[in-house]
Amino acid sequence: MTPLSPQTVARIDRELAGVGFDLREIEQIAAQLGAWSGEIEALEGLDLGEVEPAVIYALEEG
Repeated sequence: MTPLSPQTVARIDRELAGVGFDLREIEQIAAQLGAWSGEIEALEGLDLGEVEPAVIYALEEG
């Protein structure tokens, strides 16, 4: 997993969204995006076939 740095999130903000997040917000967003990225990569590594997402969630919660 390659986490997004606050600088990358700031660049995305400037170039695409123009929302104007402050540094603290950018640091929080970068951390959350990094966590989501890890979750997405973990799911991509599974051979899920045609399994419904709700079933996957139930299995992970055990």
